[in-house]
Amino acid sequence: MALTDSMSRIVTSVSTICLFIGGTLALAIVLALVLLPQPTLPLSSCTDVGYVGGPPGGFEYEGYSWLWLEYSPDGGVNRCGTPIVSIAAGLLVVGGVLFGIDRRTQ
Repeated sequence: MALTDSMSRIVTSVSTICLFIGGTLALAIVLALVLLPQPTLPLSSCTDVGYVGGPPGGFEYEGYSWLWLEYSPDGGVNRCGTPIVSIAAGLLVVGGVLFGIDRRTQ
């Protein structure tokens, strides 16, 4: 009985941590996209084409490729890719599944 209680607490702790980190990352991503004029998301790898002058536009979503969000922070001049959105979604899914399993076994 003590072993199952201990495992239940561990699963609950891990699911809570995953949900908290995933939710925080998702919130930070949304805030960056809404509040920043030219957001560069964390863990991004971007091109630098040496464009002179003001950027032609704002943030442009370009799609997903191999779990990397591809976007342009400055209207198509530079291209960026980041796995941060997939990491946030993965943490939310793992946390939710662990939380559901833990609740179902109680």
